Amino acid sequence: MKFIKDMKFYQNIKFIIVLVFFFFGCTKEDDSTPEEKVVPYPVQYETDIKNIETFLKEHTMTVDSDFNVTYKKIENPNVNNDISIMNQTNYPIQFITVNDHGVNYKIYYISFREGVGTNPTLQDDSLVVYTGSYLSQKTDYHNESYISNTTFDTITEANWITLSYTMLGWKSIIPLFKSGNVTVTSGNTSYTDFGSGVMFLPSGMAYYNKEIRYVPKYSPLIWSFKLMDNRKTP
Repeated sequence: MKFIKDMKFYQNIKFIIVLVFFFFGCTKEDDSTPEEKVVPYPVQYETDIKNIETFLKEHTMTVDSDFNVTYKKIENPNVNNDISIMNQTNYPIQFITVNDHGVNYKIYYISFREGVGTNPTLQDDSLVVYTGSYLSQKTDYHNESYISNTTFDTITEANWITLSYTMLGWKSIIPLFKSGNVTVTSGNTSYTDFGSGVMFLPSGMAYYNKEIRYVPKYSPLIWSFKLMDNRKTP
């Protein structure tokens, strides 16, 4: 009799374990969130290029003697007669077209100085200084929406990067510029006449649907940069 009782006990335990496993298994399945669908590249590009061009039309750009860049939204009405980035002529805006993901991406860029050295290739390392910001929609105190930029990365000390490992936008724009002159005096290295500019990248030329550091997914990016030197990748 004791054996029979023990068997019933273990059978009851087994039954309870099966119920618990089934319950939690079903609960986990029922509570799961469907995987978020990726926005098609052509659809996202239409949003990105609209936001980039809106930013270029609604902001001014100030460039100091070291080619550091700041942006300011033009007031409405434009009582100061500010000239937008798109319309200013000190550093005319240019663009190239890059085909990728079945989209002809328009990449706007501005050259502050071309540089006097060599153009890097994708087999090169480049010594650069840069600042990155992303574009997003915000609302002003009049409850009107506008496109704003938010800085998320700034490198003030020159850094070596391998160009082939960078995002598509960098691979497309940086080779259009040249390095500068390198002078070494008493162990100190200085750089002059280096290439410098700014690029405006649709998200398909950047991180796209990936959240990287503080950058939301599907964010167009602005990169200002200085190309100090190049060398062959070891």
